[in-house]
Amino acid sequence: MNIFQGRWRLVIDVSKVKVTHIMADGCVCEDLGAYLDTHLLPEDVQRMILGFIQDGHAIGEQNGLA
Repeated sequence: MNIFQGRWRLVIDVSKVKVTHIMADGCVCEDLGAYLDTHLLPEDVQRMILGFIQDGHAIGEQNGLA
């Protein structure tokens, strides 16, 4: 990854970066796919995602994209 700061170019090696997800229920998750296979999202989150999908669809219809 290259990050430009003014005239200098900062190069960061991300090959050894490890991401650990600490979930809302307190468990540590190494693999989000596996987590979602065994845990249901809270109802609030499900409603929020559905709302985003519905809003996006409505915007697409307004712009002639749906």
